[in-house]
Amino acid sequence: MPCPICGHTAHIRTSRPMSDVSREQYYHCTNGRCSHIFVAMISIVRTVGDSLLPKEKQSGWPFNYAITRSKKLQNAPCDELQLSLIETGPPSG
Repeated sequence: MPCPICGHTAHIRTSRPMSDVSREQYYHCTNGRCSHIFVAMISIVRTVGDSLLPKEKQSGWPFNYAITRSKKLQNAPCDELQLSLIETGPPSG
């Protein structure tokens, strides 16, 4: 990944899990005059091809995680003054 400050290559120095489908990665710029350290997130967003493992050997990761999460968000109670990120159009009221 390029350094957002100088554009040189930055390498991952460490990372930590944030959830079953995302990690926080700590990068260090390889440019000795910059040496910027920054954090990026990496997440699994969808399945492109099904696993060749039999279903009983798979870990149980929800392939429709994004859809399940979106449905939970749609059904969650919300503040009337809060804008929705799911619905489009002008706010009601």
